Amino acid sequence: MPLFLGRRLAGPLLACAFLSAAAHAQEKPGDADLCYKSVSATAVTVEDVIAACSRLIATPGKGQAELATAHNNRGAIYLHAGQPAKAIEDFSTAIALDPGSAMALGNRGEAYRLQRD
Repeated sequence: MPLFLGRRLAGPLLACAFLSAAAHAQEKPGDADLCYKSVSATAVTVEDVIAACSRLIATPGKGQAELATAHNNRGAIYLHAGQPAKAIEDFSTAIALDPGSAMALGNRGEAYRLQRD
């Protein structure tokens, strides 16, 4: 009988875990400022900006142009943080979303140059 009860609870528990993870990824107040604007406050870390951009990207309902900008900006932060492979991935996604983005194309080229590929 306990095994049956365990199976019965597995579905709702998994659903709760999924919803909790999805809620965690939702945009928070101030994320747009951190991701889209130049931030010079010393209290803001690279991780803060990456997390803000990641939450914006994960939030449903964003348009392609907005997502392209968020990927490009997160890529720029990854590049600044010395992670060119992650930066290239984000720049490539930005280009797929907005093939005419000269900024994302230039940034990806710079990331490849720094990576020496």
